[in-house]
Amino acid sequence: MTLSCSVTSLTLAAVVCAAACPSSGPSPVVPATPPGEPAPIPIGDGDLDAFAARESEVALCLHGAGPRLLLVALPAGPATDLAWPLGPDDRCQRLAVGDDAVCIASYDGGVACAPRDGGPDVVSVAVAGPPTGLAWDGASFWAATDGEGLWRFTSSGDAERVLDLPDVMSGLVAGPFGLAWGSAGEFTWRTRTLRRGAGDPTWIRPPLPVNVRCEDEAEVCEWVSTAIGWFRGKVWFAAANAPAPLYTWNPDEGQWREYHVDGEVLVGPAGAWAVSVGGAVQRCPANRNRFEPAGVALDPGEALGAAAGGLWAAGHGVLRLVVAAP
Repeated sequence: MTLSCSVTSLTLAAVVCAAACPSSGPSPVVPATPPGEPAPIPIGDGDLDAFAARESEVALCLHGAGPRLLLVALPAGPATDLAWPLGPDDRCQRLAVGDDAVCIASYDGGVACAPRDGGPDVVSVAVAGPPTGLAWDGASFWAATDGEGLWRFTSSGDAERVLDLPDVMSGLVAGPFGLAWGSAGEFTWRTRTLRRGAGDPTWIRPPLPVNVRCEDEAEVCEWVSTAIGWFRGKVWFAAANAPAPLYTWNPDEGQWREYHVDGEVLVGPAGAWAVSVGGAVQRCPANRNRFEPAGVALDPGEALGAAAGGLWAAGHGVLRLVVAAP
C-alpha cells in the first residue's frame, strides 16, 4: 500500500531507537549487495535491542547468549566489541555515543558507560530514578528519568541533576538549540525544551486544533508525545491522542508540521523513515515534506536503525544498508 503523507504547517510558539519486526520461519539469506553500495558489516550473533547513530558511526546493543555493546564505523566497518557496562541480565533500551565513551541506559539497571577504545574500565553513573532517555549534545551526556528530573553527566561517572521534574519524561533529543522531550505529569502530558544556556525549561504548546483551549501547561490539553530524533533542523515527535501520529517542530521558527504516515518512524542524521508492520519502507527526502515508497522491504529477523548514509538493518550476523539516503 502506498502511504500518502499530508503536511499541515502551524506557526506556534513552541531531543535513537530501533524498530524490531517479529521473526518467524527460517532465517532468510541476506540479500545481495547492490552495485555501488557498501558490503554488509559483520557484527556477530545477537538480536538488536537498541541503536544510536552519531555522524559516521553507530552503537548497537545486542542480546543472544549474553549482552553485547558494539561501536561500528560506517559505511564499511569495522565493528568493535566494547565492554558491557551493566549487569549480565540488564537489557539496554537507550544509547548515546560521546567523544570518549558509549553510554547505555536500562530502565531497571540504570546508566553506565564503556570506553569507546574497547578498554575494560566501565563506569556506573549515579543518576537517580529509572532512565527514560539518553543523549549526547557534543559536550556532555544527558539522561531523562521517570520522576527524578533531567541529569547531566560525564563518562567518568560525575552526574548532576539539572532540572527537578516530577514528570515521567518521554524520549530525549539533543540539537544545536538544546534539548527537547515529552513528559507525563498527573493526567497530562507536557512537551518541553531546555534551550542552551537557559536555567529553566520552556513548555511547547502543541499544535492542537484552534477550537481546543490550551493556553498554558497547567491545562489538560496535551497529546502523548515522545521525542524521537533530530533531522533537517527539526525535532521529530511521535504522538498519540493527536490529530496526526508524527510531528516536527522547528525550534528557530516555532513552526510545527504534521505527517499522516503509518508505521514505526526512525530518525537519523541522513533522513526520516517509516516502516510498516509488514516491513515496507517509506522515506522522507531532505528536500520534501512527505513520505514516499523506498521500494524495499525489511526481511524477517532484521531490525532497523537510521544512521549516516541511510537506513540500516541488523540481523543474521551483519549490519547492512537497506536504503541509501537520497
